[in-house]
Amino acid sequence: MASDLDALLQRAAGDIERQVPGAPDPVLGSVRRVVRHRRARRHAVESVAAVAGVAVIGVVAWLGAVRGAPAPAHTPSPSPTTTSTPTPTSPTASSAPTATVALPTAPADDAAGIARVLSPTTGETWQEPVEDTAVASRLTAFEGQRAFLVGHRGGAKIYALVNTEWPSSDVEGLYEIAGERIALVACPTSADRCSRRGDGTYEQPGVTIDRTTRYESLTVPTAIRVSPTFGVTTTGAMAVTWRSVYGDGAAMLGYVPLGYQVTGDARTLRQIGGAKLVEVRSPALGEVAGLTPLHYAYVTPMGSAYLLEPSDVPVAHPGTFTWDDGVARPSAETAGGGSVAPGSQGCFASLLAVEEHHVDADWRPAGTALDGRRVYVPVPGGNAVSRAVFAHARDTSFTFDDELEDFVQGAAAYPFTEQQFLDHDALYAVQGLDDEWLLGLRSDAQATVYECA
Repeated sequence: MASDLDALLQRAAGDIERQVPGAPDPVLGSVRRVVRHRRARRHAVESVAAVAGVAVIGVVAWLGAVRGAPAPAHTPSPSPTTTSTPTPTSPTASSAPTATVALPTAPADDAAGIARVLSPTTGETWQEPVEDTAVASRLTAFEGQRAFLVGHRGGAKIYALVNTEWPSSDVEGLYEIAGERIALVACPTSADRCSRRGDGTYEQPGVTIDRTTRYESLTVPTAIRVSPTFGVTTTGAMAVTWRSVYGDGAAMLGYVPLGYQVTGDARTLRQIGGAKLVEVRSPALGEVAGLTPLHYAYVTPMGSAYLLEPSDVPVAHPGTFTWDDGVARPSAETAGGGSVAPGSQGCFASLLAVEEHHVDADWRPAGTALDGRRVYVPVPGGNAVSRAVFAHARDTSFTFDDELEDFVQGAAAYPFTEQQFLDHDALYAVQGLDDEWLLGLRSDAQATVYECA
């Protein structure tokens, strides 16, 4: 009876608050002999994890999907017009400060950037990419690069040079070819964002470097509002440096998938001329029943895509949450500050996961996201979802232990016990677009996977 009453009270309090939207077995022997070499090449391992994450956008980017049948655009839900103060639900919440809930607020549009995309004055037009092996032989510096005709400007054809060394790769440079003249458009969007090839590293005979031509339609707006209560920025995505075995350099023109495809569904959240902000759901990456990993990406009119970082999505950045008890999570000592999709494959870093069946009584309010949305965590003792997510993260962990000089897996490789997992509020829930429940897992609580470290 007492437990039923507790559950009823907890559900009632939660309902009130929601009125405000807010590895396999280690192969020893030879593996042990190469582990030191692998650790020395850690930068290469990191690049595999980063580029594998990019594969999540395979269904929305290049070679046809971008210009295929459009996904239904998001229709914003009516925004709320009232505020309230929630009733604490935790038995111990009486000693903690009571949170004042603010209305969720989306960042304001980058109006100037959006205007350049909608009405470019620089004369470029884009088309369906068409591979041209003859042009590739004139542009490529090493194997694994392909050239595609992607557009025109005046009498010149625009070609994209794509590095296909990875499953989902980056556009390394744009070239204009008019007759016998070949020019690398080194800084296509601004003077301070230039291709790696524009620094002379990849000088080629017969190719001039053009640092003055711009393509305004390839501007990436710094902030995009989807509804009055939901929006994203792109500054985190644009600041990311792509790390490869060939050296550090920025993928200034976005990524394109050319081989590795991940089954998923793309939803257009906002169309901006020939560009779009999309949400990509990837069921194939989910490994916990009822949770579907998702990511957000900005797709340019050329078809290349920029995966948004946790810092670009307020509900995917727990390092910026304000917690009701006043304690910062994660602490300054823990890594990261962003989230990953709970219950997803370790090397594929989606941001969040859609929860198919949400049980209000299994969660309690605990904090507020940067955009004003309330953040919920599992009730004391956990719930069915938190237990499944914890078990997945623990059981799929696999790494090399320096002290043991051997591989370890499972609980020996995972940093938390289940109680620590709950005490640190590693798993959280928020309501996103259309009031869907989204779950995030703090990045320092994801499965430890050696090959993705």
